[in-house]
Amino acid sequence: MSLDKDYAKMFKKYPDVVSSKDISKMLGIGLKQTYALINSGEIRAFRCGNKFKAAKVEVIRYLAVKAHNNAIN
Repeated sequence: MSLDKDYAKMFKKYPDVVSSKDISKMLGIGLKQTYALINSGEIRAFRCGNKFKAAKVEVIRYLAVKAHNNAIN
């Protein structure tokens, strides 16, 4: 099974579009660090009113890229 499918299975309880609060819970980090990842473009997100939203697959992509980079180093 691929890493993406593992993450998709792990996050199946989350909706397809997640809030910054959801991202924070998914990654086990604080909101401040979540906003830093969004603002840096590491997690692609969009504004919905005054809140950030992201496709769940973007969080999965971020984790897969991070895992790949860690495996290389």
